[in-house]
Amino acid sequence: TSAVVLTTPQLEQAESNYSQDRGASVQGAIQLYLRLKLGPEMKFLSRFDAIYATEFNYECAAGIYWIFKGHYDIDQIRNRYADRIMFAKHPDGTYKYQKYHQLLCERYGYYFWMPAPQVDISQHIALYDGEAIANSDQLFGMFEELQSKPLPRSRPLWGLTVAQLADNFENRQGPHFVMYEKLHHVMTNGMNQVKMYTECFIDEPYKENYKIMKLPSMSFGDFFKSWLIGPGFFLKSTIFNDDNALSTFKRSGKLILADISVPISLERFRAIRKATNATVNDIMLSCIAFAIRCHFMRKGLQVPTHVRQIIPFALDFENITHGLNLLPTGDTSPLQRLAATKEQLDQLKFSNVGVFNFFFVHLFPNVLPAKLVNKLIVGAHHTVDISNIFGNQKEVTVFNKPVVDVGGFGPVPPHVGLSIIILSQNGNLTLNASADTAIIENREELKRMLDDVTIGVDDLLKELHEL
Repeated sequence: TSAVVLTTPQLEQAESNYSQDRGASVQGAIQLYLRLKLGPEMKFLSRFDAIYATEFNYECAAGIYWIFKGHYDIDQIRNRYADRIMFAKHPDGTYKYQKYHQLLCERYGYYFWMPAPQVDISQHIALYDGEAIANSDQLFGMFEELQSKPLPRSRPLWGLTVAQLADNFENRQGPHFVMYEKLHHVMTNGMNQVKMYTECFIDEPYKENYKIMKLPSMSFGDFFKSWLIGPGFFLKSTIFNDDNALSTFKRSGKLILADISVPISLERFRAIRKATNATVNDIMLSCIAFAIRCHFMRKGLQVPTHVRQIIPFALDFENITHGLNLLPTGDTSPLQRLAATKEQLDQLKFSNVGVFNFFFVHLFPNVLPAKLVNKLIVGAHHTVDISNIFGNQKEVTVFNKPVVDVGGFGPVPPHVGLSIIILSQNGNLTLNASADTAIIENREELKRMLDDVTIGVDDLLKELHEL
């Protein structure tokens, strides 16, 4: 219908303005020069967005899913997305999500110098072409199918799929449906993404339960100091691809997805924190390092001594910059591993107690023998994306339908084999993971790695009890 085809005067004017300005864009010239000079895998974010960041690949997308009670109304979903995100404005007439709006409507995805085509939201929010989904295996099969398909080059880099679940899905009573959003990670950072979806879909009375805390700012001095933790990693894995094992990695392009509920309550984390003064993020990162170690050992391969952690810092609410740090995977006790992790995080002078934090852990294969790299991951590194959203989480509704489950899968860009998102729901944790089949062979193997994170927390509690 005409209500959902976004060919508005605002869009036409935006396209006209952008067409006139793009030729003289200093920012565009800088970006284009760096892309040509440093190659397509340049990964760097600037405070002023003069360098717009990150590896670009149409396969590299994040995914978010919501499960609701009831039946879907596709037109209702399309209209709310258009009204609350696409063209949402402040009272002064400026777009509420300016950068997101530009990427959706004013410029063509990552190729910022090209004006966007007319955006038909019915192409982006569509029904799943299949029968009602009967169980979790079929649901994750649909997620895997959607995540493994490259985003189309002919339109902006996002899409939302709606599917009906069978009435007896996982013993749930009554009808349910799932809404799955897929978008390229250049579209927006994680904090803004969560904020947008919250304001777009969650009904008004419940928004106050899902406030997003702005992360603390970081000075330029501390930012540049943070790079000194691992300059070799930055140079070898980011710029100089000729001397970089990462550049040899050939992904299969097929993703497998898995999630598990972690039987560890927030109270157990508090017990560890009380004894060690470690944050939830310290604890989880040390246990993820343990899980990576276990994965290597099961494969009968040499275990790397460390993994590299890249922490995005919010210099302002829109842009993200990075700090580097080492997390130990060596043969140490759980408490020793946690202490080393905490020491690294403390060095960066970064508060880890925000409502919503992001972390990326990179397994750096250049420190490994080439034979091992080629045998196991062929130059890939693992990425772990953690978000902790603790607090009072009450039932919320969307379109007056209760939300019964929510989750997400991090992007798996070139040379990144594994992404894990850790979510808090009602005081408990859920691990959601996506991996290329060149890295993790099947869903059972992926779940085994997630289980090892839980085992790592248990080992910490056991060692504390023995002390």
